[in-house]
Amino acid sequence: MNSKTLLLGLVLVAAAGALLWFRSDSNAERGTAGAGPTFTATAPPSPPSLQAPVEITRDALAQPSNSPPPAPEPEAATTAKYGTAESVLAEYYGADWERVRPLVQKRILKLDLPLTAPFVPWEKVLPEVCSRMRVDDVTYSSWHSMFGVPRPVTIAYLVDNLGGEEVPIDEHDVAAVETLLAETRTAIDDKSAQLRGVIDSVLSQKCQLGQYNYGPFADIDTRCTPKRAVYADGTAISGWALSWGVAEDEHPELAGLRKDVAELKKRARQIVAAYLQEKKGG
Repeated sequence: MNSKTLLLGLVLVAAAGALLWFRSDSNAERGTAGAGPTFTATAPPSPPSLQAPVEITRDALAQPSNSPPPAPEPEAATTAKYGTAESVLAEYYGADWERVRPLVQKRILKLDLPLTAPFVPWEKVLPEVCSRMRVDDVTYSSWHSMFGVPRPVTIAYLVDNLGGEEVPIDEHDVAAVETLLAETRTAIDDKSAQLRGVIDSVLSQKCQLGQYNYGPFADIDTRCTPKRAVYADGTAISGWALSWGVAEDEHPELAGLRKDVAELKKRARQIVAAYLQEKKGG
């Protein structure tokens, strides 16, 4: 055996010894192969297995999760946590609850349904009330056509006002009627805006004085809505129901403005009637 062969043999023996030492040391850290992990109060968790790192990309994060949605909270637990509509009402009305219960049930079909969130106290709702007590845009827009001529005029409206006579009506007639109504409609808009301003001013005063009806879920007390209200409305805020109304004698200009708007709408109907009469030839 020459020196080169002897040297190569020594190198191989040294490498084998190092490999055995590395495997022995590694097994000592990981535990016996095939055994499951052991968790104790003092031993640290087993180190993660060595594997290629996984790249988390933006697209991967955008993928929907395969995990099932969390189970809904049991109804009994929800009821115990937040209560029911009836528990809120019973606390609010106190000894009077049994008397008003039938009135509330006419508006709330199921008092025993559990609340899904804590009921908001009145003190937190109060600052928002006055901003709601006004003539809203939807109501205001409806005034323009209420008991008057619709905006815009339609072929169907003109045909309905022909009294059953067979007279051809088309878009040219619609345009002609719109032109005839322009001045009257401007006057209606003017008076309606004044009427809205007067009602809003009355509602502002009533809100400052607390003159509105309110209650949890249903406003069964209607003392603050006049029996002959010329304007009545309501809203709901965080589970509280509110309502209010304005009587004609609550502002000196109210009666006159309502009369002016009514007369202008009557004039608009007369304009349409006169056009159709002429269209029929007589």
